[in-house]
Amino acid sequence: MMHFYNVLTVLYVAFAVIIAGFIVVNLFKSKKVTDKIIGALALGMFLLRIFFIK
Repeated sequence: MMHFYNVLTVLYVAFAVIIAGFIVVNLFKSKKVTDKIIGALALGMFLLRIFFIK
């Protein structure tokens, strides 16, 4: 059972890293300041999840 939790944890972190990567790309593409602020807040939340600081 513990092996199953380890696999789920790896998948969870990988999914969070992929979404954080998309947010970073969107931050650089965006021209509007409001989009950059919202993206930075969302990125902060995903970084906290990646480092398990919920």
